[in-house]
Amino acid sequence: MKKIRKQLSRNDIGLNGTHQSGMLIPRSLSFFFPSLNDNEKNPRAKIIFSDIKNQKFWCFNFIHYNNKLFGGTRFEYRLTRMTEYLRYLKAKEQDIIEFSYDSVNDCYLVNLIRNENLSQEDNITKRGDRIFQVSDWEVIN
Repeated sequence: MKKIRKQLSRNDIGLNGTHQSGMLIPRSLSFFFPSLNDNEKNPRAKIIFSDIKNQKFWCFNFIHYNNKLFGGTRFEYRLTRMTEYLRYLKAKEQDIIEFSYDSVNDCYLVNLIRNENLSQEDNITKRGDRIFQVSDWEVIN
């Protein structure tokens, strides 16, 4: 099962006081999420994520803001509707958010790893487990 994860920034959890339209997903990581129809303006997919640790389900939106193809300026992928989840878990800057896809059960999973609970081993991904890193995201095997 492949996983993608990133350390949360102040911007991700809304501490910068600016409006943000969701967590930025690098284009090279869009493969992890459902495919979207780029012939449509700003296509999106609702994804139900299971938080097994807290026994809850969360509905996030995966959106390709592609209005650059339609005369606008934006061309980026975002994961939106995450505010309630992040507030529920009292996410903090430096915590790790981890997304995984269980192909056997055909479901997405989300996990918040507290910064203070990270062991030395968690902080340093084993060299053989990291597939690649993009910006502040990493793909884990």
